[in-house]
Amino acid sequence: MHVLKLARTPAPSIQVGATIREAVAAMAEANSGALAVLDGERVAGIVSERDVVLRAVGTGMNPETTLVTEIMSSPVESVTADTPTARAVDMMSRHRFRHLAVVGDDGQLAGLLSSRDAFQEHLAYLLDQLLSLESFVCADGPGG
Repeated sequence: MHVLKLARTPAPSIQVGATIREAVAAMAEANSGALAVLDGERVAGIVSERDVVLRAVGTGMNPETTLVTEIMSSPVESVTADTPTARAVDMMSRHRFRHLAVVGDDGQLAGLLSSRDAFQEHLAYLLDQLLSLESFVCADGPGG
C-alpha cells in the first residue's frame, strides 16, 4: 500500500506566523496530534503535541506570543504519495519520526502520515504474509 492512502488528507496545517496557542487550537479542531507548518505552500516544519509539551511548556515559553517556528521540527523529510508503506516505516524508525509529510508530484503537501497508522498497516501486511507462509508450509494435500 502507498502512504497517501494512510495519510491524513488534507493534511492538518498552519502557517509559520502562527503562535503555539493557535497551533494547539488547530490540532484540537483537526483532532490531530501534529500539524504541518507551511511557509506559503512549502512545508517548513512539523509541530506535534510532544513539541508543545517538551519544547514550549517544559521550558516556560509563552504560548500566546511564541511562534510555532520556535518549537517545530525542521528541516522536514518527506515522502511522495506513491511511496510504499514499508519504506515510510523504515524511514520513520531509523530517524525516530512520529509524523512524516507526504508530498505530491508538484512538491506540495498532500498529506500527513502518523507513525501509528503506518506501523499498524505494515504490521497487518506482515501478519498476512506470515499466515500465507504458515498455510503453505502446513498444507495437507497433493504436493503438501
